[in-house]
Amino acid sequence: MASVESVDTVKKIGLSAEPDDKVLLAAENYDVFVTADKNIECQHRSGKFKTPRYVLPTTSWPKLQGKLDEIIAGIMALCPNRPNCDLFSVDE
Repeated sequence: MASVESVDTVKKIGLSAEPDDKVLLAAENYDVFVTADKNIECQHRSGKFKTPRYVLPTTSWPKLQGKLDEIIAGIMALCPNRPNCDLFSVDE
């Protein structure tokens, strides 16, 4: 199974105020794009962006905590051929 090599956030790399298309373009430098924004699907499906994405089921940390194993398995399944996985996240 892959392990997480690094996690960067939109805020960490200075893109908090940027439009979604610029954020998605930055995500192309990562193995998996993690977000809770379900509206990102429309832009991602355009075919312009290739990075696999994992959409979190909620933004509520207490609710996410109960699903951590499921979330981690879902993210790791998106980079099965890599020993290490670099993640990019909109949310901190």
